[in-house]
Amino acid sequence: MKFFSFPQCSRVTSILNAVANENSSSRTLSCVDTFNACSSGVIAYTVIATTNIYYCSIFFNEVATSNLCSGTSVASRNVRGGTTLHELTHATSGTDDVTYGCSADQALSDSNKIRNADNFNCFTTQVYANTRC
Repeated sequence: MKFFSFPQCSRVTSILNAVANENSSSRTLSCVDTFNACSSGVIAYTVIATTNIYYCSIFFNEVATSNLCSGTSVASRNVRGGTTLHELTHATSGTDDVTYGCSADQALSDSNKIRNADNFNCFTTQVYANTRC
């Protein structure tokens, strides 16, 4: 599991702390696809200009984080908490969507790993699976 390199640890910590301490009273989390962006395969999206997050209907087919301990693989990327964290890194830290999929995330250059929102999804769900299951 190498989603980030050692020199990036402080930036990773900063991004995860921004999510953990997120306390916006103006950010909308909505189940209504206001911008008609819920095309095939889109689970959720963040509008960068407002940092509002919109969940698509397929989000509700995703599973709880605890399912990582009972058969759901990290690579499946179908954990609601991982998806929400992914979107919150866009909203709080300006991460991008460079690529998707844990294997593809790990293959990125160090500079792209730190700005790719999906690295945070795969990294945190892997940490959960390794430490809580």
